[in-house]
Amino acid sequence: MKIMVIVLLLCLQPLSASALAQALECEPGAGCREPVTGMAFVWMPGGCFRMGCDTRGGVEHACEPDERPVREVCVSGFWLAETELTRSQLARLRGQSEPAPDEATLPATDISWHDAKKLMMAMRRLTGPNLRPRLPTEAEWEYACTAGGTVGPYSFGLPPEIRGWEQANSQGKAHPVAQNQANPLGIYDMSGNVWEWCEDAFHFTAYSYLGKENPRQSRDTGRRVRRGGSFRYCTTCMRCSNRKSAPAEDRMDDIGLRMVLEVVNQ
Repeated sequence: MKIMVIVLLLCLQPLSASALAQALECEPGAGCREPVTGMAFVWMPGGCFRMGCDTRGGVEHACEPDERPVREVCVSGFWLAETELTRSQLARLRGQSEPAPDEATLPATDISWHDAKKLMMAMRRLTGPNLRPRLPTEAEWEYACTAGGTVGPYSFGLPPEIRGWEQANSQGKAHPVAQNQANPLGIYDMSGNVWEWCEDAFHFTAYSYLGKENPRQSRDTGRRVRRGGSFRYCTTCMRCSNRKSAPAEDRMDDIGLRMVLEVVNQ
């Protein structure tokens, strides 16, 4: 009898997740919240912007060759997580116990790019068949960081006031998400706190040959793009156009992720 009950419960789990997924309604033009993880998503309207080295604010010296040539890029609309994935959200995705209250809103780290892809599969069971969770492309990430090209070189605009956790002000550790001011699109911590994985494979010269519409570098190099700087790096690494990479299998205490939702074409 016990075995039959266990089997029945296991069979019911996918149905429960499916029912939750049906309750998730994301309408283009408006934000939405996934109820199990509590993850909030902000609608990013599609548009075009100048992607690459931003020289505003006297940071021309920090621009690197792989951030050029600056070119016009266009992205379709998508939903972007309001914050970096938190430890609490990660625990809920994995079906684990909640972290201690003082750790719950810290960004989830020590997650490799490959780990992140597995988390997308777990999230898909919650979002249902009409929405696909994934990592942002480089172009989407920079579009969101610059609020569609309206701010720069940082997500908070111009210095001198630094509103992001970096080497000089972080005390060598990550901080709870959403403690600093959001950018004009309502997204937190795109400059500083922890690096965020992107979907793209890293190619140093990608900007010289990728197309204009929804560009993404998928030809694998073993390294994946990370964006946004971290508590361990200097201020200029927080620039929206700054590009760094790491091996896809790396797990570091200053690399996390931020999820995207997109509509699945039927």
